[in-house]
Amino acid sequence: MKEKTNAFLKKTCEVFLKLKTKITSSKRNLGITAGAVALIVVLIIVIIAWPSEEQEIKWGEGITEGIPSFSSEYNAFRADDSYMTAYYTDVTTEQVTEYASKLETDCGIQFNSDKYPRSAIYNDRIIVIHYNVTEKKLSVTVSLQGDNTIQENSHDDQKLD
Repeated sequence: MKEKTNAFLKKTCEVFLKLKTKITSSKRNLGITAGAVALIVVLIIVIIAWPSEEQEIKWGEGITEGIPSFSSEYNAFRADDSYMTAYYTDVTTEQVTEYASKLETDCGIQFNSDKYPRSAIYNDRIIVIHYNVTEKKLSVTVSLQGDNTIQENSHDDQKLD
């Protein structure tokens, strides 16, 4: 959307420069030029005021509801209907350990390991903590577990020889 707006504003500036040239060369077209400028200004206002189709999702909403965030100051954030991931940099091992303990306490979960990546199941979601101690980068992902249907084994009646 920003790229579209920037391209439109650039084009608008070019149109204004052409109109300025026409105004200075011909006073007769002043009314038409003023009308064109007014139309362009209205179009700019409409584009800026047009609601964005992108929904800003925040940690604690949707799939992450009830799960505390590491911090609201993330470097990148990705999300859709089935997952959310927040990426952090300059994170110490102590901060990650403290956050994992907070998750275990607040959500009543137990992580599967003390090594990374660490994962735990929270209701119908999976929480995964990835930490790179060398680069001090952390990512926290919450995703749906997926299809919870039980698959039947069609070979139950087979005998092993």
